[in-house]
Amino acid sequence: MADSASELDAYRDVVVGILRSIPTHSQAPLTIDEIARLVQRKVGEDYSPGSLQAMVGSTIAHLGAFGIVTEAAGRYRIRGPTSEHPIAEYFLKSWSWYVRTGRALIDGWSRPGVARSSHALDSAVYLLSLMERKRVRLAGIEVEAARHQSVAFDLIKTRHEGKSYFLLEWDRTADQYQLIGGHCTDDADPETTAIEELIEELDVPSEQRFEFGRDFGLDPESNPAPFDWRSELGPVRTLAEAESAYRAKAKLRHPDSPGGSHESMARLNQAIARARLELQT
Repeated sequence: MADSASELDAYRDVVVGILRSIPTHSQAPLTIDEIARLVQRKVGEDYSPGSLQAMVGSTIAHLGAFGIVTEAAGRYRIRGPTSEHPIAEYFLKSWSWYVRTGRALIDGWSRPGVARSSHALDSAVYLLSLMERKRVRLAGIEVEAARHQSVAFDLIKTRHEGKSYFLLEWDRTADQYQLIGGHCTDDADPETTAIEELIEELDVPSEQRFEFGRDFGLDPESNPAPFDWRSELGPVRTLAEAESAYRAKAKLRHPDSPGGSHESMARLNQAIARARLELQT
């Protein structure tokens, strides 16, 4: 095995060997064991067959997040519609260069905000923003939060000529319009935070400073009642009963069904997600 100074280089050689041993779309797919044997021919006998199989399986599992490896009956190869357009194959070749050289594909991990730069890969937080938006879209309403933070927002609404308008601020760091608000510090309650954030955003330099109670007031919104999933699915006792009730009600609530709607289906999806969490054994 390599010494500590060159240990990462040795592992990089293994990973590159794996990336280059996964069959292309035009080649016959291989099992993890078969790919591991190809890798061993490239890296020598420093690694046992079992350890190489584990590394091949782990690498393929990670590549699954990129959607570039296909699997059928325990055999794997690179995705590609035709040999003339092997985009996934090109990706792996490019990816293996970064692994082999130890160069970073993504930069700017300490940069705040998601404002776009001229080079998207120089702004890690922008890539993270794209990843999170897709994760939320794929996972739906019950998506697991990436972070937990106490916040307070000011919801300011007016109506003009029969239409409702809400006051938003442009956040340069977040690169989007959003409600005025911010994080609650450890020693500040939500109402105090909401007041301070509103004063900060609406304050006009060289003018009289906004003052709570004189220029504006707030009506704190109480926490909504907990979501009762049984009110949507009915008096079920087991997960099997919940799944059965969900399937029956989904046929009626689906937006394509008469009387169905996106809102009703969303509530039903939220209900079955909660039921699965509570009733699973």
